[in-house]
Amino acid sequence: MRTWSLSMRWWLGLAFAVIAALTAVLVAQGITKQSEAAFRADAGARAIEASVAANVALQKAVERGNIDEALPTVAARRRLALFLFDGAGRPITPERVAQTELASIPDAKIAVRAALEGRRYVESYDQGRVTVVALPMPSGSAAALLTYSLQPGYGSTMTMIRDQIASAVGWAILLGGAAGLVIATLTARRLRRIAKAAQAIETGDFSRRIDSRLADEIGMLADTFDRMRVRLQESFNGIQTERLRLRRTLERLDQGVVTIDSELRVEAANGAALRLLDGLAEGEPLPESWPDFPLRGFCAGLFGAETDVARARVSPDADHYYTLYGIPAGESFRTA
Repeated sequence: MRTWSLSMRWWLGLAFAVIAALTAVLVAQGITKQSEAAFRADAGARAIEASVAANVALQKAVERGNIDEALPTVAARRRLALFLFDGAGRPITPERVAQTELASIPDAKIAVRAALEGRRYVESYDQGRVTVVALPMPSGSAAALLTYSLQPGYGSTMTMIRDQIASAVGWAILLGGAAGLVIATLTARRLRRIAKAAQAIETGDFSRRIDSRLADEIGMLADTFDRMRVRLQESFNGIQTERLRLRRTLERLDQGVVTIDSELRVEAANGAALRLLDGLAEGEPLPESWPDFPLRGFCAGLFGAETDVARARVSPDADHYYTLYGIPAGESFRTA
């Protein structure tokens, strides 16, 4: 199966950029919604303030009986289109005031119904450019006041805010990706030092030291790995020492000693064995040095299950006789 590799510094940097982008987008959406809600509330507050003042003035006009004269004056002063309704919800003032048709006001019936029920109705439309307010007006024949105001709105301001937020999101993504790339590069570099030390140990080189530098998790891993390297080096040196000692002991023997693996390849042989067996060499297949004796077959039997020590008498010629002992490899070793 073919594996697909990607350096940590790239995918971790990309992960930082994605996290920064998601965070920035969520924050931007929250700021946009809060800003729009604040602008809408401000537009409604200004419309209510003007409508309440108009309501007070019109109540006095109704009491004086000069509503027809007062309506245009109050509308011009407050910059509102004003409409009065009786208790049945029928308009008692002209349906066109301040160049505004009553029929063109959004949700006018809903607003008037709310005012007749004694509730205040406030709603902004078209990004704050239009605000509709309905207020109860228990004064004589007039039962409700409906106002319609035109304001600059907050559309251009929101556009500017969105542009600024988009720029901030872009910078957040770039900075997040750059920070992630730097962090990932530093982390990958530290892990790469550990990997190179592991590769050196794999080849038998225990001299590459690992410096932790920082006391974090990777630093702890580096310290642990370096301690393992030192112990492996000590163990390896001990094994090498024991091997050399065994080698010197075998060289002092008059008897020939040969060790072989399961593929009948010579692992080690002392000087006496090299003199006795023609063609014998370490790292090479075990030769058939004696034509009348199947040496390889004898040795192959040492790798069977539950094999005992084998013994054979060999006479390669009329003048020489040898006793051959075969010590089986056993289950835990691959050398006989």
